[in-house]
Amino acid sequence: MERIQNFQDLEQYGILPLTGEACGLSMRLLCDLTPAGVQIMNEFLGVQIATGTNWNSRDGQVASIMIPRGLLHELAAFVLIRGGHDIALIVNYRCAGYRSSFVGGMSTEDWDAMRDSADKRWPGSYRVYYRSTAPGTGLRNQHMMSGRVS
Repeated sequence: MERIQNFQDLEQYGILPLTGEACGLSMRLLCDLTPAGVQIMNEFLGVQIATGTNWNSRDGQVASIMIPRGLLHELAAFVLIRGGHDIALIVNYRCAGYRSSFVGGMSTEDWDAMRDSADKRWPGSYRVYYRSTAPGTGLRNQHMMSGRVS
């Protein structure tokens, strides 16, 4: 299972966390994006991020974005499914009195094999995301009445 536990784990996907101090509300994290990171964020948010707005440029960054900290799990699940995993499992649990969490990407077969143990290990403390099998293209579904891809 591939795991993403924090924003630093997204660096390999072109999303490079810089600082939380840039947000006047203490709720967002300033991240630089490489071209791959821009593509991921455009698909995830359904927007077009302007390039040439990066904070740094030493590692090929071409844009910056303020990402709410609360989006980490959903963004990680999106990245894992987009990257070829069938299932993304978001787990929140307690260990030795501490809260912890991670997002794991896996195949359908691996999920089927661990489903019962997940119910015992993290009862009610996980969510499962998977790619839709509805007609459509890529990560967006086709609207059945109009035929448009939303």
